[in-house]
Amino acid sequence: MRRALFITLCIFTLTILTQARSDVTAQTTHYFAYHITADYNGGGYIALLQPEFLDSRIEYVEVPIEADWRAPRTMMSPDGEWVAAASSIESEDPTLRRFLRLFNLATQEIRNLQSGYIAQMGWSADGKWFAYNQSIGSDGGMVLYSIENESSLTITDDYYGDDFAFSPSSEFVASLNSERLEIFTTSHGEVVQELMFAQASLPSWIAWYNTDLQWSPDGRYLSFIKGFAPTYVPDRASEVFLWDTLAQTLRQVTDFVSPVFREQGYGIAPVTYTTLWYDADTLLIGVTYSIEVDVAISGTYAYQVSEETLTQIADLQLDDAAVNPVSNQVAAHFSVANIMGHDASMASEYVEIFTLTANSSARADMIVNHAAVADNLPNGCHFLWSNDGSWLAYQPREYSCPYPNSERLVFVNVTTGEYSEFTPTLPDGSTPLLVVPLGWVAR
Repeated sequence: MRRALFITLCIFTLTILTQARSDVTAQTTHYFAYHITADYNGGGYIALLQPEFLDSRIEYVEVPIEADWRAPRTMMSPDGEWVAAASSIESEDPTLRRFLRLFNLATQEIRNLQSGYIAQMGWSADGKWFAYNQSIGSDGGMVLYSIENESSLTITDDYYGDDFAFSPSSEFVASLNSERLEIFTTSHGEVVQELMFAQASLPSWIAWYNTDLQWSPDGRYLSFIKGFAPTYVPDRASEVFLWDTLAQTLRQVTDFVSPVFREQGYGIAPVTYTTLWYDADTLLIGVTYSIEVDVAISGTYAYQVSEETLTQIADLQLDDAAVNPVSNQVAAHFSVANIMGHDASMASEYVEIFTLTANSSARADMIVNHAAVADNLPNGCHFLWSNDGSWLAYQPREYSCPYPNSERLVFVNVTTGEYSEFTPTLPDGSTPLLVVPLGWVAR
């Protein structure tokens, strides 16, 4: 009898603890963070709001920054704990000193990392590592900073042309420049893999230009764009490449502008790309290119890595997108890029939320499934999914997309399919001079 009672009490206690744990999990609240200020030289505030209660539950965290702030570039860590702020490249006053600072949202701690010129910065997926390309005088390179150890390590000495990306596991960081692709460990900064392009048998016109380095979700592949840079313009001739870290092989994924160079050995073939990993086997590629005078061609393609096939899924270019971290929904902006004087201002553009499925008869035959959300979502970009995938925030198009200052924000409830527009204000209700979307914080 006592044993039976003891077992019953244990089961009851376990049930209560399980329910309590479930309740704690269910109480996780997702806040959207954005930086607002009334003065370019002041720190302003980082505002946190719940999209369920727009205008009524907003928390303001003051950013205690001294002068010479000048509307910095900001980037929040994936875990929502830190905000990195670097001096703006487009600073109107060249006499203002350069800076890079980390600001902790919970404790308001500020870490001053250095005061040089910052071209690129980024966070690891776990928020424990921060990397940036710096230039101080004649010195430069990629620096890896440990949040836990508060220590920095310079792992490359080639500042110009570097692009980098952390692996999904945060164990590695890859660096790309005109000469090589390297993979380093984040723990010690050691090189574990290296691809020298001079030994890769690339087409002769593929050189110098390197960008858009990304890991596949499973951490096996690295995609990037590489091409020819006759002038310093964004729409230079280039193609998309894929590096297999397991087989250590390089493949050319696209062939949009290469024919121009194969046929005559030279030419002008402007192209602009946007790439996004949909899943471990699918790379989405948005493109607008021109191989004939006054003719621009746009489209979005799904590249199946295992099948090595490229299938067109849209007539316009996917030029900005983000994948839901829980489901495979993609929030995307489609348009036609304006390249080399081809005016795309009258072309249609729209926002879409969709998923992809493969036709059972052929893996390469991709079917676009439109999500059940409100029709005619406001045009915009800079898509940011909440940690649980239930909310999408993005910036409506004002002048360009993305625009440094967002006067409004759009929140889409993925569960109900409804959306709301929100106009940020300062704590006193006045209009801010600057609004910069940052991302989501889970508490």
